[in-house]
Amino acid sequence: MKIQHLILTSLIFAISACTQAPQNPAAPSTPVLKQQTMTPQIIQITSQLSFDDTVEKLRNGISIRPLKLFAEIDHAAGAKSADLSLAPSTLFIFGNPQGGTPLMQRNPQMGIILPLKMHVYQDGDTVFITYPDIIAIAGTYGLETSTPPVPNIAAMLKGLAEESSR
Repeated sequence: MKIQHLILTSLIFAISACTQAPQNPAAPSTPVLKQQTMTPQIIQITSQLSFDDTVEKLRNGISIRPLKLFAEIDHAAGAKSADLSLAPSTLFIFGNPQGGTPLMQRNPQMGIILPLKMHVYQDGDTVFITYPDIIAIAGTYGLETSTPPVPNIAAMLKGLAEESSR
């Protein structure tokens, strides 16, 4: 029994010695990389229309503005292609270089946010439109939020969502 206790004590000592920081403060240490997690700010409104009517109005609203529709992604169709089910859900990806480019010139990381997106989805009997709060996001990226194009983009997104929901 004493031998088992001695072995266990030696093992614990060896493990703890391996996990302790070096005692020499002048010794170089490995830099710790920090990962920054940003929580996107999303605005959600409830549509008074059916899913299909909301999608159609949003598609038309994008087409009548100086915006380019880059993609329309039917998430439910994608789920179905994988033999899964998903309530109606469509993502629109769109933008205008005159609005987005100045933001990326100020901070290239805005390229992960742009182009803009709007998501229409159905949950039960309710249809929602979600889109990024560009003012909050621009602020997170250290951009001035009270000067163009940020307030202009925010107003356009709000108007497009409201128009598509009624």
